Amino acid sequence: MHFFLHILKKIGKIALIIPIFALLYFLSAWIMASLPLNEEQPKGEITLFLVSNGVHTDVVMPLKNDIFDWSDVVNPKDTLTTDPQITHIGLGWG
Repeated sequence: MHFFLHILKKIGKIALIIPIFALLYFLSAWIMASLPLNEEQPKGEITLFLVSNGVHTDVVMPLKNDIFDWSDVVNPKDTLTTDPQITHIGLGWG
């Protein structure tokens, strides 16, 4: 009988931990989503492309536009391209 009560106590603790964890998760998500970020970000539109081979995915965007100039971060001469007229850059993962 003692073993059975021990198991019930363990199940009761687990039954309390799961809703508490879920509550903390959603509460932290709500708090973090309420924080203002990048309010001084320049306004505008940028066309992005997604390129995938089924395993790897790249986000392809213009190298330079009115909002951001990627050539300040990535020099096209440091890449594998031989095209001097490069207009887009792809950042990928996978």
